[in-house]
Amino acid sequence: MKYAVCFLLLLLPGVSLKAVAQSPEVINQNLDNFEIAASFADTGSFRTKNIFSVRYYSKPDKKPAGKNVKNIGGTLVQMTAYAAYLPDGRRTYYEYYSGDKKYDARYYYDPQFKNLLLIERPETETLAWQNWLRYNDKGLLEGMIRCANNEGRLQVDAYTTYSYRDSGAVRMVQITGYNSDTIADPVAEYRFSGSTLVKNRPLYQSKVQRFRMIRHSYKPVETQGYIFDDRQVRFTYDDKGFITSEVWQKPEGTLENKTEYFYSKEYTERIEQQYHMKGTEKSLKTVRRYNAQGDLVFEQSTEYTGNLLGIESYTYKYDDKNNWIEKRKYYQPCNNGVYGEKQQVAFEAREIVYYQTGQVPKMLPLPHYPAQLAAMLKPIPAIAAKKKQQQEAFDAAVASGNYDETIKITSAATLAAFTPAYWTVRDSAFGDLDGVEGDEAVMVYKTPMPAEMGFASCLAVYRKAGGQWHLWHQTLAPLLGDQNGGMMGDPYSGVEIARRCIVIHHFGGSRQKWEYTHRYRFQNEHWYLIGATVHFGAPCDYMEQLDYNLSTGEVVVKHTTEACDKKGAAKESGWTERMQVKKPLPLMDAFIPGKTELALPKRKQTLYY
Repeated sequence: MKYAVCFLLLLLPGVSLKAVAQSPEVINQNLDNFEIAASFADTGSFRTKNIFSVRYYSKPDKKPAGKNVKNIGGTLVQMTAYAAYLPDGRRTYYEYYSGDKKYDARYYYDPQFKNLLLIERPETETLAWQNWLRYNDKGLLEGMIRCANNEGRLQVDAYTTYSYRDSGAVRMVQITGYNSDTIADPVAEYRFSGSTLVKNRPLYQSKVQRFRMIRHSYKPVETQGYIFDDRQVRFTYDDKGFITSEVWQKPEGTLENKTEYFYSKEYTERIEQQYHMKGTEKSLKTVRRYNAQGDLVFEQSTEYTGNLLGIESYTYKYDDKNNWIEKRKYYQPCNNGVYGEKQQVAFEAREIVYYQTGQVPKMLPLPHYPAQLAAMLKPIPAIAAKKKQQQEAFDAAVASGNYDETIKITSAATLAAFTPAYWTVRDSAFGDLDGVEGDEAVMVYKTPMPAEMGFASCLAVYRKAGGQWHLWHQTLAPLLGDQNGGMMGDPYSGVEIARRCIVIHHFGGSRQKWEYTHRYRFQNEHWYLIGATVHFGAPCDYMEQLDYNLSTGEVVVKHTTEACDKKGAAKESGWTERMQVKKPLPLMDAFIPGKTELALPKRKQTLYY
């Protein structure tokens, strides 16, 4: 019944339209802008505001060493991060450490500390990534530019625009993102109306989401199209803003899955009850307990069979502001109802410095906004519109089959002139392929032609003579389709000319990765495959490397097995086998990477190249 009431409140006519549209600050914070979200990243980590800076420490797996080591509470810890804040909790500076390298981000605001203007992330002494945020005269975010500033030389990597239109109490925001290739993402539209917010985001798994303001925070109440276009997910909350249910339904309204949440009177105990796929049989149940400060102190799950899992528990040491400064995590295993020894598995510490009376935030001088950015950004929408037209024309040509299947031009003054309509140049390489004076060129094209997966790519070889380029050869065979890389997507990773050979690289896979390098040479009036190198495997499992010189018949296979412990340290073992396999060289036009077998009789194993 609680669920039905919550949903009806969202849809009651007139409820949202009578309310006043949200302030610019609230709107800016709910546009899913990554940089603004980063500035607020730590605001929920403390019980109070007016925190000037925090040093974060943790106990590493190995004995800590270096200048950032400290003894806290009898434990040697290493500093993992340092952050400085505005009085309201937004970051002004953040640095963290990964291995021996330090990374930092610098946050710049307007003089009133109202709006974030820039986040700068230095990468080297001469290169810094900058994310500039621009606002209109009403204080609403109107643009964000990500650019690389390398000794004053700018390169725009991403550009997002925000446009606004008001209709009564409804404020509509259209968000357009342009990628580094100057192609526009599908436009997202956000509708703010009093206490409600609707997000229509074509690129997200959650295509349409509806939110309601509950205790000063937007909470999702309904999602349409989560992963699948026809699925609905609905959420309910209590009057304190705590979630009470998450219900998944199929389009015909039948229950698919759900999770329910239950709370003690003071919210010190919170129970999460999951259900199996049809939402009727109870699955995993998790009990969590919290202390008076609201920090988690106990967590244990029970499987649907009633089997208790291990206990995770936490203890804290607090300062006089009720913010924890030491946090210890423990784990106690449980097997078939029998509890093992409770052990400490993690230790964290925070050194918190608070603002003193009259103290103001420490801010670095704001870098100058690059004057050349305006000129660089101005043509982007037009370029994106042109590319969209080209993509639409490409899609229409694919649907109708109205495109060239081969390069028809045989000679031209420029290589660009050879490109058929609806084909695009993906890559190129130059060098010597025939031992005769004068350069040769290799071009790789994306075509409208279907491949085994995705679209086919074409390899074309050109010779230059008499000031003209001449088409020497073209083929589809040695290039995989642009979706043949599995989870990695497009497997093509480059072409080069080396030692009078065309060398083509592919890469793909998921957990188990594969990498192909194939070498083709022109001899006896044809192009032949003369060499193949294959890497295959996964870390902490096994890796195999095949080197096959088809010209000589020499084969070298290296197999390495990695056994990793819980900390990721690997112990290696393996073998190497050499053999001779001499057979006719495959024609480049008939060879498909990864489809040819090579038997290892001694190992009773087959590899593919």
